[in-house]
Amino acid sequence: MTIKTISIAELVGDGMTAEQIAAAADGPAAVDRYDRVRSVGGDIDPVVAEAIRKSSDPSASLDAETAKELNRLRAHDRAKELREEERALEARGGEPSFAMVGAAELAVPVPPMEWLVQGVWPRHSFGPMGGEKKTLKSYNLLALSVAVASGEALFGEFAVHSPGPVLYYVGEGGQGPFQRRLQAIARAFKVELGDLPVHAVFEVGSLSGVSFTDALKRNLDTAQPELVIIDPLYAFHPPGIEAQNLYERGRMLAEVSASVAGQAALVVADHFKKSGNSDLDLDSISQAGMGQWADSWILQKHREKPDLDAGDYRLAMEFGSRQWGGRRYDLDWHLPPEGQLESGEGASDELSWSIRRSDSGTGLTVNRVDADDRLRTRAVEIVTERPYELTANKLADELGGQRKATLRVIDALVTAGVLDQQMARRQEGNRVVERSRLGMVVQLAAPPTASAASGGGVKNRRRR
Repeated sequence: MTIKTISIAELVGDGMTAEQIAAAADGPAAVDRYDRVRSVGGDIDPVVAEAIRKSSDPSASLDAETAKELNRLRAHDRAKELREEERALEARGGEPSFAMVGAAELAVPVPPMEWLVQGVWPRHSFGPMGGEKKTLKSYNLLALSVAVASGEALFGEFAVHSPGPVLYYVGEGGQGPFQRRLQAIARAFKVELGDLPVHAVFEVGSLSGVSFTDALKRNLDTAQPELVIIDPLYAFHPPGIEAQNLYERGRMLAEVSASVAGQAALVVADHFKKSGNSDLDLDSISQAGMGQWADSWILQKHREKPDLDAGDYRLAMEFGSRQWGGRRYDLDWHLPPEGQLESGEGASDELSWSIRRSDSGTGLTVNRVDADDRLRTRAVEIVTERPYELTANKLADELGGQRKATLRVIDALVTAGVLDQQMARRQEGNRVVERSRLGMVVQLAAPPTASAASGGGVKNRRRR
């Protein structure tokens, strides 16, 4: 008895219709390959069965006996998953204790935010890399990997503050194409790939499965990575968890980020919805739970239709975080014609990129970021561009809005260690005035000295 298997990539990755599933489905395979068959929910069987019946392959038709066996195997698969969840729970030491944390401990000073890559991703943060189809998500993640592993600036623009090993879980494409891409990007960075602490895993498995979680723990202990990448999420999506179930997906994502918490940054690749005009918005990601879970994010879409034959891709990018705000950029990639680099036909020296601040404005459209978040984003942008120039009151004037609320946001940024407050001298009209002025805690350059052209100097008096 045979059934037509359908991979998780077709079912989960792009939210395909029944007709699309039928067109993309694999050829007949033995029933014992069911561990490669996944559905997006318990009620999907009739849709899958109808899609298979509509397939042009007559051998794919499901009779009643085969349909019954498919359902039996799905039930067996779910039972296996539940057993693995129980084993994983035991390995973590049982159920959580939900212990209280008292005010004395909460009052202990918290260190300021650290950068993994300045202006892109905070150290030990977690979240998605999401984008439209063919927006080079994997290329951008490989560029991020080489930057972190080598310490070289990402795209020549974003300084790496915490260089270190990278652990990359590769869920699609295979080892050969992955290696060719990685080698080409390393050459574009002008670094020797063989000397970099980059580690790749090419096997896939359920994120909630004990085999995956145990292996992840071993790999974290062995590699001690600064960055962990899972690319793409659907290849590691647990069976039995519906892609649109916010609560199940939220728990799954929280468990994944908890497994690397305090050890490494985590970036998970996901897709934008296929329907409608996707904006640079967490709600554009196709599966549920990403926007609610994300601490940081990288979002990307096409600024214009890519030229696949010429290898030109013009992208709009947003780097954002609940910790610091966000910024938008225009990123242009040039690659060999589509498929040539992966197949080994294209020359790797054809690969290049350029990046610049977006002209479309700096306001974020992420629905999850409220009015205070937008004020924080703009405050960080202004202070980054004009360090130790503005007082809190002058910054509030530039931000606008309700003054009391704006000053509260500025004060919170100083208290959290995002903004720094120091005494600095600046030219004001015909005289040099010393006032308490704002700068960034994490900066590429030191605050201006007394010899600066602006006629000012800084006295270190950081406010906590």
